[in-house]
Amino acid sequence: MEAKCPKTIRIIELLEENLSRHERKALETHIEQCETCRSFLEDFNQIDQVLTHHQRPKAPDHLITEYHQTMNRRFMPASRQAGRSRIRSFLLYPPPAMRFIQATLVLFIGVSIGWILFHKSSAGSQQHEAVVQITPYKALQIQTFFHESEIWLLDMMNLPQNGDLDIQDWKMTYDEAEQLLRKINIIREINDSVSDRRLQHYINGLEILLLEMINGKNEDHSGIVRQIRQTIIDLDMLFRVDMLKKRLPTAARQV
Repeated sequence: MEAKCPKTIRIIELLEENLSRHERKALETHIEQCETCRSFLEDFNQIDQVLTHHQRPKAPDHLITEYHQTMNRRFMPASRQAGRSRIRSFLLYPPPAMRFIQATLVLFIGVSIGWILFHKSSAGSQQHEAVVQITPYKALQIQTFFHESEIWLLDMMNLPQNGDLDIQDWKMTYDEAEQLLRKINIIREINDSVSDRRLQHYINGLEILLLEMINGKNEDHSGIVRQIRQTIIDLDMLFRVDMLKKRLPTAARQV
C-alpha cells in the first residue's frame, strides 16, 4: 500500500495560489524531496493538459445569431403581449390606492384647467369694462388737456431766464392755477376709471410743479418744466396709439 504524505493536499492550494510566499517556498522545497508529492503533482499536470486539450469548442457566430433570432421570434411577442396585458389590467382595474391617486390626478388637472380659463375670461372681462368706460368725449378731454398743458409749458419756457429775473415772474395767477388744477381733477376722475399708471404719474408730477410755482418754493423751474413737457409729449403719443386706435372704436360701439 502506497504511503500518503500529509502535505499532498496542500498542492491544490499551491496551484490555486492561496499560500503565502513563505508557505509556498517551504512546500516547493518539500515537493523536491518527497516522492509522493512530486508524483501527485505530475499526475495532476497530465490530467489538466488532457482537460484543456479536449475543451468544447466555441459555437460559430452564425449559430448564435440564429439562436437569438429564433428566441426573439418565438418568445418575445408573447412577452410583449403579457406586458401589455399587465399594463391594461393595472390601468383598468387598479388597486384601491392607485385608483384614488388616479382620481386625485384627474381632479387636479381639471381644476387647474378651469382656473386658467376662468382667470383668462376674468381678465378679458375687466379689460372690456375698462374699455367701455372710455368714451370719445372723455378721450377728447384728455387729448385737449395734453395740448393745453404743453402750450402752457412752452409759454413758461420762453420767459427770459437771466440773473435779473424776479421769482415773482414765475408765479401764476390764482385764476390760472385754479383753472389748470380743475382740469387736472377732471383728468384724475377719468383716470380713476381706467387706472392708467402712466397718466397718474403725469398728473402727480404736474400737480407738484404747479404747487411749487404757486408757492415760489423752487427757483429753478426750467428743469422741471422741460421734464414735465417731455412727459406730456410721450404720454400724448402713447395715448393716441393705445387709446384712440384700440380702445375708442370698441368704446364707441358699446356706449
